[in-house]
Amino acid sequence: MDELSFQIWCKELELTDAASELINRIRKSEPARRVGGGRKNVVGAYPSKKMGVSIQFESHRNELAGIYLKEHDSNVQEYYDQPPAIKLSYNSRNDKVVGVYHTPDYFVIKKEEAGWEEWKTEEELLKLTVESPNRYVLIDGKWHCPPGEEFAQNYGLKYWLKSSAEINWILQRNLNFLEDFLLDSKAEVSLKSSESILEAVKCKPVICLLDLLKNNEFQVDDIYYLIARGGLYFDIENELITEPQRVHVFCDEQIALAHKIMLSNQSESILKDHSFEVVPGAQVTWDGSLWSIVNLGEENISLISAGNIIEVPREIFFKLVCEERIKGVEMIEVRGALVNSILEESREEELKVATSRYEVILSLIEGRAKIQELNGLGVTTRTIRNWYNDFLHAEREFGAGFIGLIPRIKKRGNRTPRISADIYEEITSFIKNNENPVNQKLKVIYGKLQEYCNQRGYILPSKKTFGKIIKERPVEERMYGTQGSRMAYQHEDFYWEFDLTTPRHGERPFEIVHIDHTEVDLETIHSITNKSMGKFWLSLMVDAFTRRILAFYITFDSPSYRSDMMLLRECVRRFNRLPQIIVTDNGRDFKSVYFQSLLARYNITHKIRPPHRARSGSVCERLFGTSNTQLFHNLQGNTKIMKNVRQVTKSINPKSHAVWTLPVLYDLCTDYFNEFYDNSEHSALGESPREAFERGIAIAGKRPFRFIPYDEDFKIMTLPTTKGGTAKIDPQRGVKVRYLYYYCDEFAKKDVAGTNVPVRYDPWDAGIVYAYVRGRWTKCYSQHYSVFKSRSEVEIKIATEELVKQKGLNAGRSKISAKELGEFIMKAEVTEDLLKQRLRDLEMAPQFTVIDGGNRDDKDNETLVPDIQEFSFDEISFDLDTDSEGY
Repeated sequence: MDELSFQIWCKELELTDAASELINRIRKSEPARRVGGGRKNVVGAYPSKKMGVSIQFESHRNELAGIYLKEHDSNVQEYYDQPPAIKLSYNSRNDKVVGVYHTPDYFVIKKEEAGWEEWKTEEELLKLTVESPNRYVLIDGKWHCPPGEEFAQNYGLKYWLKSSAEINWILQRNLNFLEDFLLDSKAEVSLKSSESILEAVKCKPVICLLDLLKNNEFQVDDIYYLIARGGLYFDIENELITEPQRVHVFCDEQIALAHKIMLSNQSESILKDHSFEVVPGAQVTWDGSLWSIVNLGEENISLISAGNIIEVPREIFFKLVCEERIKGVEMIEVRGALVNSILEESREEELKVATSRYEVILSLIEGRAKIQELNGLGVTTRTIRNWYNDFLHAEREFGAGFIGLIPRIKKRGNRTPRISADIYEEITSFIKNNENPVNQKLKVIYGKLQEYCNQRGYILPSKKTFGKIIKERPVEERMYGTQGSRMAYQHEDFYWEFDLTTPRHGERPFEIVHIDHTEVDLETIHSITNKSMGKFWLSLMVDAFTRRILAFYITFDSPSYRSDMMLLRECVRRFNRLPQIIVTDNGRDFKSVYFQSLLARYNITHKIRPPHRARSGSVCERLFGTSNTQLFHNLQGNTKIMKNVRQVTKSINPKSHAVWTLPVLYDLCTDYFNEFYDNSEHSALGESPREAFERGIAIAGKRPFRFIPYDEDFKIMTLPTTKGGTAKIDPQRGVKVRYLYYYCDEFAKKDVAGTNVPVRYDPWDAGIVYAYVRGRWTKCYSQHYSVFKSRSEVEIKIATEELVKQKGLNAGRSKISAKELGEFIMKAEVTEDLLKQRLRDLEMAPQFTVIDGGNRDDKDNETLVPDIQEFSFDEISFDLDTDSEGY
């Protein structure tokens, strides 16, 4: 809303001046804090098209679901994450008045109301209602926060406490799948295509989505556009669109409702049919008694009830079924679960005993003998009677008499704890407090427990009992306190997805993509000098659903935003699109303003996985291991042997055997990732990543909303900007970016001089920057272009630091002119670090050319391929007579 619309909205709701001022302050303020996840939370930012900014979320299983609902709810006009804190006052569990400053997750402005919104998981709320019963209250199945509602009521506003139990995950997954079509307001479905699709739906009374998708006469994207815009209807809250074979499509909601009513009537008629499957073990009712089918003969059917067995001719049995005198009885799930649990807990020896007992009393069960007649079996009459009674009791209770014959030896004895619950809780708390990095032995901790119990008058448990209590504690909790989160993570339970939440690997290509970096175990050399260049870094962008490698990048530089930029460029160069969700670790390069703004620009949701939890990024981590095993560890110069570095001699040192250069490795990786791996069958898919990718695109659509042309504008958008994002134009000198001035002819125009314009610089070419002047990006050249052209940002940074050292200046207050920096770079007073960086940049030049859209052997691109003669070793001289520093 603009200012006028907001004032009108406040008047319509009859808000007080205080409430209007409060809401206006929330609308204009920045988020009160930057969200940070815990040990297990996945945090991130959602690019809201409704709000025009990225909205933070602290849990992708909870708060992100709330964002989707607000984003696609027409009743919600605005919503803001992390609004300013509000003060809540309430009585604690001990009736003590508590006042806390609370930052809700969101402030939501709807058409007819507004208020704060707080999201919690159902499990968390159940715990909090015990700790703070006056702050979190469950009333008629809905959660409330009385102090929050009281604060909001003072302003005539609302406070909503939302639980994860309220989330409809089918709706969430459908919104996620259709989001590209819901947000795309520019694409048009032709009238001819729309009429053809509607005609196909009308021709059949019931048609599933899969039939429409397989029809070659229609475009898959047109079908999804019609669904997103209401041209076609399906039950978005109860049917999963990613299972098209189960989704029923209709022309409108009324037809769907009529179909649902007809289906429910048909179901009622089916329920009136008393037919059932006649198999051994099935239960039936006959004349008010419960019977079980024990045998199906050719002529007779045997039934058993309370130990009595009868045989009924098959013809008579089915006649009684048709007359509804014999009716089928469904097995009670609870009884079945109990029987299964008892069988699973029983050992093999116990089942053998139960089988031998059953053989003894079988004649009694079948009525062929009496208890007195069972002599000479080595078992007393009383014992046989007890077994028979146990069988009958289990038959009545569980519907399975065999269960009563299983011995319960391990259940015998007094298993009541000798330690009271209060003391047990105190001891557990004592153990938890002593789980620290000191990691003392059991003997020492038990001695501390003796003193602890003596001071409080507790009964001291034995050392053996104390050791059992320690072992009963979860292993991951003990490891977390004594050896840290990384060791504890190895003992945590494996993640299983039992609920209908968003699948961890997505449901289609380009939905979820992982980005990660690793240092490869391979030594390299320079392609010209043959000098050792050390190991290199590999960066991957992997599609989680198909495991396809969308982009890769190799470099000698440590992971930075430059590597991320090249991955995004390569992805768009190959596929002309970027993913919907990008998952990364907690690296600084992924948290930079540049990276975040780039994702927001292209409507990409960013998720940051929890720290020290490798399985959350298993897609990339597993692929790193596969590439090492299949490729890099089989090349000359691999560093596997360096794990036992003390046993490595000079003759077998990988540095002595290195033969691979970065340009050649780039070609090798291109063949491996884009051809060999891409076309090999993946064990998790049952097909190759390329086949899974193409099949997924055919079903999910090409999604024009995500199309990005690989042109000059996109390349400029992937370039980083300055801290403020803009620079002021000096009509004589131009714009200043990182010590240097850049100029273009447009700066001389009167309407441009003195204005602040957006600027972007190329990390691999310090000779140019781009300025957004008069509605287009214009290339600006440095005043010392001949010196700085083709020199990377890292190279300039190294030279700047060295110049600061030589001048004896403080880096925080030093002022270095472009002339000084240029003269320094051209002089022989160049450090080894600067030379190494120059060589690294030269090795990566062919790769830049390919990613930039050029030919692998193109030599004419001065921006990306520097002139190697410009900085050859022959031109560097050292004057030892005049160089007092000894360079």
